[in-house]
Amino acid sequence: MSEAYTVFAAKYNYPSSERFKNVLRVLMDEDEVALANMLPGNSAELSQKLKKPQETVDRMLQGLYKKGVIFEFSGGYRPARDIMQLHDSTGSDVRSDKVWGRKLLDAWFDFSEKELFQIFQSWRRFSQNLCLVCPRKGIDSRTRKTYRRRRYRQDCGKIAQDRRGQLSCRRVAQRCERPVEVCLQVGKGADYAIKRGSGREVTKKEARDILHTAVEEAWCI
Repeated sequence: MSEAYTVFAAKYNYPSSERFKNVLRVLMDEDEVALANMLPGNSAELSQKLKKPQETVDRMLQGLYKKGVIFEFSGGYRPARDIMQLHDSTGSDVRSDKVWGRKLLDAWFDFSEKELFQIFQSWRRFSQNLCLVCPRKGIDSRTRKTYRRRRYRQDCGKIAQDRRGQLSCRRVAQRCERPVEVCLQVGKGADYAIKRGSGREVTKKEARDILHTAVEEAWCI
């Protein structure tokens, strides 16, 4: 098996995880993972390095972008910044079911249950960079204390509901019948979802209604 998958897995600190590499093998063929390993960069630069027509490289980059593996930035494209961004962007889009069925979600489930979720007890990134648009109802005291440590702005920019994308953890696990269309993106995340076609822009009122639904139905994965 190509070492390119090991190189890409190492970007997320899982170079030895066969489970994670199984996820990557579903998402990318060997040419695509080799291209992803050369990022960040733009199509012109990559075309020269690969000695391939720029149109071909553009097409490959767009394919990886639509699958949620890579993201746009001012200098071109970059890989997902961390493993949870990769998990959510690739696991939430229902359009991928037409391509892989449950294959991708099952690969994520196997990796998540056996390896990824084991680190969450010591991981605190979920409490960072949040934009609070939901009412206090349904938020426990411990979470409120975390919120109070940070400064929030009323204007978070655009808000998008994942119209085609759904709550990735519930899609992957399939452990309950709770709503999956309750995932929201704000700011740059909303811009990304709208441009990629996996989300639609919503108003703050619509966003609050969606979050009310999530609260009423209770969170579970």
